[in-house]
Amino acid sequence: MNNIYKRQNEAEMLKLVTSQHYTYSCAKKWNRLLIFLMVFVPLLINISLIFIPKDNKNILPILSFVSLCILVLTPLINEKIDSIKRIAALIQQKFDCYIFELPLYDETVNDNYINNYVNKYGNKQFDRAKNWYENHSKIDKNKAIFYCQKENITWSNDLLHGFFVQNLIILLIIIGFIVVHFILFDFTIINVLSIISIATPLLSFIIKEFLSIRKSKHNIDGLLCHSETIEKLIIKNVDIFEEIQRLEIEIYLWRKDMYLIPDWYDLRNYMRIQKNEKKIARRNNKKSK
Repeated sequence: MNNIYKRQNEAEMLKLVTSQHYTYSCAKKWNRLLIFLMVFVPLLINISLIFIPKDNKNILPILSFVSLCILVLTPLINEKIDSIKRIAALIQQKFDCYIFELPLYDETVNDNYINNYVNKYGNKQFDRAKNWYENHSKIDKNKAIFYCQKENITWSNDLLHGFFVQNLIILLIIIGFIVVHFILFDFTIINVLSIISIATPLLSFIIKEFLSIRKSKHNIDGLLCHSETIEKLIIKNVDIFEEIQRLEIEIYLWRKDMYLIPDWYDLRNYMRIQKNEKKIARRNNKKSK
């Protein structure tokens, strides 16, 4: 009753899926650089202070200057990451709107700009490009679109929830290390100010991570709430076309700002989530017959 499953596996669409994957991966590489500068460098500096003689006063200003440089670089790197995420979201939106046969939300997008990324990444190997969404070809088109949209939402919600818990534990350990270091270090004014300046990039990153994950989780909760509303309309046999159009726009806006889950965490959970999505798809297809 719909061609979504077939359309998503067209050659050009496979290129779009592959391109959005590698574009997001590019943003994640910049994010790894940010983590290195804001987490590992301050940690290494704090550890090195343990082994530096306490009477060595010259090293603290140098280390503080390094931390200041990191703080200056941070907004520039964040801007780069946000820019790449927007491109990845646009590529994914173009894919979705084509296979769902929905109008593009952002029609001002320059195709040549997207094509630069498609030409760069479209022919790379990506094993998960084919059959991006589960097969809902035997049910009503609008319902099939909604079930595909919901796959995006539930998949990301599952990953984000698990990663948040893991990240929180790691961040608490790091904060504990800084607190212990404060206790062990001499409490002269210069030393305390130096440690604070050295730890500032790390603390800034911790706050940013927490706020970013919380915002992304809040946005996903909004998408889940909208999904529940659509499911109620489906039960009542009410037309959902306008609702799925609005949901697609919300998904696109969420993707532009979504928290970047590391590829290693996604791969570790891929088989488990994929198995669950297949089970949900079979249930939805059976229910819609």
